[in-house]
Amino acid sequence: MQNKKTRSKCPYCGSTDTARILYGKPFFSDELQKQLDSGEVRLGGCCITGIKTGDGRMIRTDPEYFCNHCEKEFGFPEYLHE
Repeated sequence: MQNKKTRSKCPYCGSTDTARILYGKPFFSDELQKQLDSGEVRLGGCCITGIKTGDGRMIRTDPEYFCNHCEKEFGFPEYLHE
């Protein structure tokens, strides 16, 4: 997980108050709860989506980050921006 000094910058509002989105069914611990409470991590749900490429690879299409300031998700694969 990232700390406040290395958080990603939101491309929409420029804030660095962002959270990494965690997918799947996490093991809850005191550390995870601390990261959730501080806004470092956000739960993205148990379903992970993706698409199959022409060469048979699966590429995840879920966003990687959430901006705690403007509440937008970002960090999609580049091919979704074309």
